[in-house]
Amino acid sequence: MQHSTQMRLCLFNTSFSFDSSARTIQSLRILFEQSVMEMRSSMKMLLSCVLLLCLSFECFSVETPGDFEQARTLAFQLQEKAAYKDHESKALLPHYNDKYPEIMSNCFKNIEHADDAKFEIVLQLGEAGDVVKIFRNIETNVGLCLFRILQHEQFPRPRVSPYYLHIALDRIAGDVICPSHTILNEKSTPDISVAWCEFSVNGEMIFDGPYVAWWPNGRMGNAGFYEKGVPVGRWMAWYESGSIQAVNTYENGKIVERERFPDINKP
Repeated sequence: MQHSTQMRLCLFNTSFSFDSSARTIQSLRILFEQSVMEMRSSMKMLLSCVLLLCLSFECFSVETPGDFEQARTLAFQLQEKAAYKDHESKALLPHYNDKYPEIMSNCFKNIEHADDAKFEIVLQLGEAGDVVKIFRNIETNVGLCLFRILQHEQFPRPRVSPYYLHIALDRIAGDVICPSHTILNEKSTPDISVAWCEFSVNGEMIFDGPYVAWWPNGRMGNAGFYEKGVPVGRWMAWYESGSIQAVNTYENGKIVERERFPDINKP
């Protein structure tokens, strides 16, 4: 009798254990399925965020170039995209043209037997606008002067990283970078040398991009920027001695601020 009672108790406990294990497994299975669903939901949200970022910033993946030719090809590919082309012409190129015409003039002025051969460079810009690497097609002493300064430059943040900015430099207008939809024009007389960018509309040439003039001694005379025939931003003028002469600030084609300075280098 006692033995029978123990057997029934053992069977009862075993049955209870099986039932409990089954419920536990069922609960774990439900938790697992819920976790999988939550992970799927989180992944969908993450992918949606990535898609939105791509739509906002135009995701663009490029291979790291091994030489100048590859870097130039990547730069031209970027220029073909409307969003990058607009940002380049309104942010990156104005930043360069606001600072480097004078720097280039100083390079020519300070280097004995300056090499005025045409050369090209491609700047690889990082996410924050820093110059990560400079690709160049030939080596010149003027180019080396420019590279030493450019490698520490901070450009406006590009739309995509890395960004490849192509710059072509030649003898007179070497320090003028034209937007890709324009052509570079230049004129040189015994009194002044001028370079500008322009494009044609119904046979009429329209200034668009930087405008730069030099004195006969090679020093900067004027520097400014046009947008579709309208002067914009800060325009600067220098005396032939090299000191700053004037600064005019334009808004909507009109001067909103004027500054004049005496020639501090005048004997």
